[in-house]
Amino acid sequence: MNEYQSLELDEDLMAPPLASGVPHHEWGSLERDDRVAVHRSWETRFTGTVDVVAHDGTVFWVWGDEGRGRFAVHADDDVSVWRTE
Repeated sequence: MNEYQSLELDEDLMAPPLASGVPHHEWGSLERDDRVAVHRSWETRFTGTVDVVAHDGTVFWVWGDEGRGRFAVHADDDVSVWRTE
């Protein structure tokens, strides 16, 4: 008897529950108070509220949820950014 089971994953469950992805070349479209999630390899690194976006859109700052402080997100970081609301 095999003690391991094969699980079939529902593709809808694998997709992030987010509104829309924002490629780094469009970070200039982010605005103060936008809600975002920052991911690395589909793992949520943190969620929060946009504070400031650089004029050239290469970096922005997020106030992390749950009092986690303020984070800078740079275009050279290996992350993807999603609007969550």
